[in-house]
Parts: sequence; structure tokens; C-alpha cells
Amino acid sequence: MDAIFIVGQHYAVADHLFPPAYMHMIARYTVWYNYVKQHKSLMGLSPAMAADISATLWSMADLAEMIGASLPKAGPRGPYKRVA
Repeated sequence: MDAIFIVGQHYAVADHLFPPAYMHMIARYTVWYNYVKQHKSLMGLSPAMAADISATLWSMADLAEMIGASLPKAGPRGPYKRVA
């Protein structure tokens, strides 16, 4: 599995550096940086708004809802095992 790490604002690929949890963290950071964060150099717009990909500035609640919607739904729990 390839891992992606950030050097400044650039992404580089390397093998076996990070566990999968870090890959999800980097993906969340990338979405936050491009859709949620307002950039002073873009006059308060996000990069996605400046590129006409998104019409509105997203909030962290919007991002949390998208992450929650993508998670698998919890099913019924099985019986507990007794520990003697």
C-alpha cells in the first residue's frame, strides 16, 4: 500500500510509512483545506470556490455529516461471551 505524506503544500508517495488511519486523516485534511478553510490570498474564498467547484463555503458540520453518511450502519450486536 502506498502512503502519501505532505512536504510543505506538496504531496509525495512512499511505501509502508503510515498505517491506513493516517491516510484517512490526510484525506480529511485535504477536504478541509480545499472546501472549508477560507484563504486570505483568495479574498476569503476556499480553493474549491475559487475554482468554481463549489458554490458555497462548507462548514465542519457539513464535513462531519458527509463522513458520518459514508460510514457503515451499525447492525444488531451479538451475545456477549462470559469471562470466568
